[in-house]
Amino acid sequence: MGPGVAPSHPSRPHRHIPRASPTQAAVEEAYAYLNGVYASDPQQTPPQAVVLVADGAVSCSQSASATETAIAAAYNQSPNSIPTYVVGINISAFNDDEMNAFAQAGGTALPGAVSFYQTTDGQALQAAMNIIISDAQSCDVILDPPPFGADLIGVTLNGAAVGEIADCATESGYYFPDAPDLGRIELCGAACDELKLSGDVNVAYMCPGGG
Repeated sequence: MGPGVAPSHPSRPHRHIPRASPTQAAVEEAYAYLNGVYASDPQQTPPQAVVLVADGAVSCSQSASATETAIAAAYNQSPNSIPTYVVGINISAFNDDEMNAFAQAGGTALPGAVSFYQTTDGQALQAAMNIIISDAQSCDVILDPPPFGADLIGVTLNGAAVGEIADCATESGYYFPDAPDLGRIELCGAACDELKLSGDVNVAYMCPGGG
């Protein structure tokens, strides 16, 4: 989405009329749709994400800050935080600051001077999308109905038992992020990585008292 050029008319003075950013409208429409999906069934809606792909200037200068504000608002909203991944196709250095700001606002900034996914051809674009899909994929497993107790489930991943943990940030296994609500478990660490590769997880329910 590069800048447009309005035709001039020698018979009358040319007036510049600021236009709303197409990018701003696009991301706001995407967030509104995803928020509607979430509102219809919060418990069953998996984590959501938006991918913003651009091959040129992505907003008019007067609306770039509004686009950044919309991206940040979607990411910071609770409880339905929506990250935005930013991908550039041959983006010039002139637009790096704007693209970096969008990635930072969306919670997906990469380390280094270029915070977004910069690509130069179809192969690089596909590689970036594969990374984004893996990163955005949820490691949450909805339990519907919830088990009778936190200790009354058995979780296996590709046939191997997965243990319950207390700290998702430092351990590998599963835990109940909404406890005492038992309607969801989250796989963490190496277990999450393996789930993203295979997608094969099984949760077995047990009855109270072993019956």
